[in-house]
Amino acid sequence: MGAAADAAKKNSNFLKIAKGEAMVLEFDSYRIIPSNLDPTKDVIQVKFRTKDFGDKYWTNGNSAIMMAFDTMSRGTKILLTRGAWINKDQTEDSSKSSYTVEVLAKEDPRAW
Repeated sequence: MGAAADAAKKNSNFLKIAKGEAMVLEFDSYRIIPSNLDPTKDVIQVKFRTKDFGDKYWTNGNSAIMMAFDTMSRGTKILLTRGAWINKDQTEDSSKSSYTVEVLAKEDPRAW
């Protein structure tokens, strides 16, 4: 990423992560909020600490993602990866993304 992308990430209160990018984050807390897309559904808004960009918020409604943060302890380091969305017929939907959350061990060299 270049200087403009870094400035955008620093200025935003929300996590900016490009497709194909992974970021090490420190979990702070979460709260349940109504979805912007469907107010009858709830989503999770997670607060992270980042190494280079300060505190950031991230919202996601995927059940597996929500469950991953349900019992997570404050200070846990994770690797959040944004990937391509692959449909059942194995084609990519470029308008969507998939995310994975990997808890990092304390001795993992990627954890800062």
